[in-house]
Amino acid sequence: MAAACGQSLRQIQDGVIREVAGSLCISIPLDSDQAALRPKVAGIDLYRYQDARAIGIWSRDYPVSGEPLFLTPDECHPLVESSVTDLPTLLAGERYGITVLVDAEYRNEVRSYWYRSYFCMIRGEAGGLRLHQVLWNKREKGWKWSACEVDAPGSASK
Repeated sequence: MAAACGQSLRQIQDGVIREVAGSLCISIPLDSDQAALRPKVAGIDLYRYQDARAIGIWSRDYPVSGEPLFLTPDECHPLVESSVTDLPTLLAGERYGITVLVDAEYRNEVRSYWYRSYFCMIRGEAGGLRLHQVLWNKREKGWKWSACEVDAPGSASK
């Protein structure tokens, strides 16, 4: 891994958020600089974006159950344990962001890094909601939120 051989690691990197069996889960990209460092989750913050402002809607410090949670690129870890019911309802057309604070040992010291992901909930063909991760559009130099727009009356299109 080139970063371990002299380059510094980026403090903030893009994370991965998906939906598996109806639950949100997080992981890190296959090409993450920190993958070999076994980053340990220290906290997660969930935001809703309104008028270009991030409004915190949920937060969790880790470890929750006493067992540390290590992020890996090959496994998607549930955002919350099945017993947690305080995660707010996510709505179609709203813009969301998640920041995952991790600690990893690098050059004999523990350093903090952040993974961030942007997403929205969109209506699937069957009418239910499904997660859509918003990615950076290099050509347009901006986040590609267009799939998140909804046209229903009273929706939160931005």
